[in-house]
Amino acid sequence: MGGIQGIGGPPEPVNLNTASGRSRRPENRPTETTSDDSVQVSPEGAKLAKLTGIASEVDAQRIEKIEQARENLQNGTYKVQEVLEVVASRISKYIDE
Repeated sequence: MGGIQGIGGPPEPVNLNTASGRSRRPENRPTETTSDDSVQVSPEGAKLAKLTGIASEVDAQRIEKIEQARENLQNGTYKVQEVLEVVASRISKYIDE
């Protein structure tokens, strides 16, 4: 196609290959990797990781205690007079007289 750009149409594509017909960039060459990669965790990141682990342990313990309490309620274990008195005394602190 010839002509002035914009009048005669789009410009012709430019060949990016070298005179030998090969591309300037190797396309199918395997890339080399090194095993020198490393990661460094900051002291704050290490503390956060430790606290996250502790928190998940506490959550697991808490869930276990809740399940145990639920079972005890269903089995009637908490229908003991002493337990009722302790619960009543703790609740009474929040009730206005």
